[in-house]
Formats: sequence, structure tokens, C-alpha cells
Amino acid sequence: MRRNLLHIDSLLDGAGFDESPGAILFEEDSIVQVGTPQSIGTIEDVQITHIHGTVMPSFVNAHTHLDLTLEGVSSSEMEFMPWVKEVVAPIRREQTKEDVQRAVERGVKLSKEGGCLTVGDIAGTSEAMEAFHRSGLLGVSFLELIGTGERNAHAIEMIEALPEGFGVQPHAPYSCSREVYEAAFDSNRPLATHLAETLDEVECLKKRSGTIVEFAKSIGVWNEDIGHSHVHPVDAICDIAHRPFLAAHCQYLEEHHYELLCKARASVVYCPRASAFFGHENHPWETMIEHGVNVALGTDSILCLDTPNRLTVLDDMRFLYKQGKDATTLLQMATVNGACALGL
Repeated sequence: MRRNLLHIDSLLDGAGFDESPGAILFEEDSIVQVGTPQSIGTIEDVQITHIHGTVMPSFVNAHTHLDLTLEGVSSSEMEFMPWVKEVVAPIRREQTKEDVQRAVERGVKLSKEGGCLTVGDIAGTSEAMEAFHRSGLLGVSFLELIGTGERNAHAIEMIEALPEGFGVQPHAPYSCSREVYEAAFDSNRPLATHLAETLDEVECLKKRSGTIVEFAKSIGVWNEDIGHSHVHPVDAICDIAHRPFLAAHCQYLEEHHYELLCKARASVVYCPRASAFFGHENHPWETMIEHGVNVALGTDSILCLDTPNRLTVLDDMRFLYKQGKDATTLLQMATVNGACALGL
């Protein structure tokens, strides 16, 4: 059996391990011992490699859209719904299968270069899912679904027809009916969703009014009967959830939602730079952690980031660290928390 011993300047992870110098003993591709060079000691028939630098687990980008990793496309800070209408909708209309392939390949390249070998990718098409599957990245590709009214049946058919190993992402409670969410949870596939990202979303679900309703009507896709009660989005989805799921954003919560998310075994993915891009402030991620919610980090789409040639949660860690947040907590969010969220 091939054995390799790494001697490293600094070795750390998100679970509290921190050794300088550090050492890792491998048998084939399996880690069998971690510690200091002295604690591992002399090993027979081993190849020793010296690494001058820091070694840590893969960063985990728990929420991104690789098929929007377009070269030369950027956007200025703006509110969410205008951004959807003016930036994302035109891209989605004009993208060919070849465009999707190139975008995902670029996203994979930028992720690997940024140390994010583990990704929760939200795929808009089956082509994007297949490109992710070929990429060599760890993680999950979630097929994004839109399903209300007449589109319910098609969304549910897509859930049932997906190959083994792929996840599903009902887009959001305002764009997917309760019936679609129920089918997604019942499928036992990895499940993610956008949740409580904007106040417009809360208004849409509670009152069936606001800019989301106006936009849906303008493109002919609004359906008054989306199946959810007139409640906050978190209440609507946690009422359906009977197994763990990923909830991206959760920007606008009410006090009782922290315990509700914890009880529902939801993992929340916070995308700090994307949140700032849309003008959101005071994300309650620290309060979620205090209540026992698993909180991971994500980048969201590169279209709303300040690093057009890099796609990594390291930049989101840096963004929060500059605000005085604890580095150890950020490392945990960017590694083990994200891995747990993706079921790894």
C-alpha cells in the first residue's frame, strides 16, 4: 500500500485543529493520522513531502450559479428585482447550450483556483448539471425548478426523471407551489431553495402583492393560487420540510424562525458579498449560529461579486473578517459547515 507523509508549515481545519508545524499521513487516498511531525514519528516505507505553506480542507461554496459565470459580464449594485429583470433574464433568454457549457467550465476553473473543490451548484438546465458532473468537483448539482399553476406537473416530472445523485432546487416559495415542494421533499434527493432573500418575497407570500407579483404578471407567469398559506416564506417551507435541506440567504427573519429552522434541520447558506451587492444589511447569521442552526458560506452568482476573475468563499471570509468577525468561526463556516450542508 502506497504511503505518503506530508510535513507542513501550518495545518488547520474548521473543527479546531491547529498545528504549526503539522503532519498528515496518507495510505493511498485516505488520511490515517494527523498531528505534528513528532507525534506521527518515523514511518517505514513512506515518501515524505515538505510543504511550505498552510494546508486546510477544501473550501466549500455551498451556494453558487456556475452557469452564470460569464466572462466580461458585470453589473452594478442594485436592488434584487431590477437585477433579475435587467441582468439575469436577458442572459437566460439568450444562452445557448454551448454558452451554458462554457460558463460552467469557467466557473469550475475559477472555483478550483480559489480552493473551492466542493460546491453546491444551482443549475438552470440539464446541460449545466451534466457539465458539473464532468467537472471533478465534489458536492451537489441542484436542478432549479419553476412550478406554479399549469407548470406544476412539469416540475414534478422533472424531479422524478432526474438521474441518481443530482439534487433539486425549487427556486423559491413564490415561484414554486406547495405541491412542487412536497414532491421535492418526498423525492429524498438533496434539496435546496432560496428562502426569505428579500422583503418583496415576504410581501408576495403574505399578501400576494408587491414587485414580485407585478413582475410575474408582466411576463405572464403569475398564479394566485401557489398553494402556500398567507404566511412568511420560512413558515411556509418549514411546515412542509420533513428532512434536512439547504436554505440560501434567509435575510429577513422573525424571532421564532431561528428555532423553527433548527428544528427543521435546515442549513442556511449566507452569501455576504452578494447580500451587500443588493443593499441588504444586518444579516442574522450570528443569531442563527447561537440558536444551533448550521450556517455555511456561499458566493451566489459571480454577476454580483467584486471579483470577476475569482470564485471563492475565501473572499467572503475576508469580507466578514474586515468587519471584525472571528476567523475560526469563518473557517468553520467555509469548510465543515458547508460540507455538512451538502451531506458530505
